[in-house]
Amino acid sequence: MGHGAARITALTLIIYAASVGGATRARALFGGGEPLPLFTLDVTDAGFSPKTLTLPAGQKIKLLVANRTSGPVEFESFSLHREQIVVAGGKIAVFLGPLKPGRYDFFDDFHRDSAGTIAVSSSTSAGKP
Repeated sequence: MGHGAARITALTLIIYAASVGGATRARALFGGGEPLPLFTLDVTDAGFSPKTLTLPAGQKIKLLVANRTSGPVEFESFSLHREQIVVAGGKIAVFLGPLKPGRYDFFDDFHRDSAGTIAVSSSTSAGKP
């Protein structure tokens, strides 16, 4: 099989996985195990909620950032190396980790007064979704 045919076959598998069950089926086809723990961060006119989000150390997580404002926001973090625009009323998924214990600051690049912190703890009670 040539390179072009291999790319088409891989693309067909990806499209199939997305069409018959999305990420869960894709994980089953391509590996990845259990779904990631899900955490939510809301953006309102008052800023981020919660202002401090506690996450567990040493594991991958999925952070859902929901924009509950009437304009776009930009979730940005230098320490996490992330920068994503969230349209008004939209949501994005930010995949993080595994993270080391510590504090990771984030902000809305369009509204610099809106900021928060992710606190990563190795405590077993930390970061319950």
